[in-house]
Amino acid sequence: MANLNIDSFVNLLGFNINKGCNNDEKRGFIDKALGVLVNDGVYAYYVFCKAKSKDNNKKSEETEKNDSSIGKIFIEYVVNEINNTKDLKEYFKNELKENNGKINYELFFRNLSKDLHKLLFFRDILERALIYARYHAKAAKKGGSNG
Repeated sequence: MANLNIDSFVNLLGFNINKGCNNDEKRGFIDKALGVLVNDGVYAYYVFCKAKSKDNNKKSEETEKNDSSIGKIFIEYVVNEINNTKDLKEYFKNELKENNGKINYELFFRNLSKDLHKLLFFRDILERALIYARYHAKAAKKGGSNG
């Protein structure tokens, strides 16, 4: 069995976060989310993204039907990718609680605080993914093909 290459996983996560950010407002949110994560922590990141997702949905419900919301990109996608990666799913098995086949995202973020090692590992993964997403966004803005 091949070992998980964390850097490759995080790079792909960052690339897909940027790809999901299909407008400048959402691409600008990458820096804001990274700032909240670094300065205030993982749970603050979750609350911030959830609040911004609700604000964004209220502003533009018509256009949001075709676009990915901030919550789907910055919360659900990240946790789902961990759940879809065998080694990470095994590592975070106590935090990834499912209810009727769906992950309870709030419970995931709350449960992370029960194990400092897992909390810091998740924070590192998320921080690095957001940094990579920021670089992909800058490359795309300068005319690259990264989303």
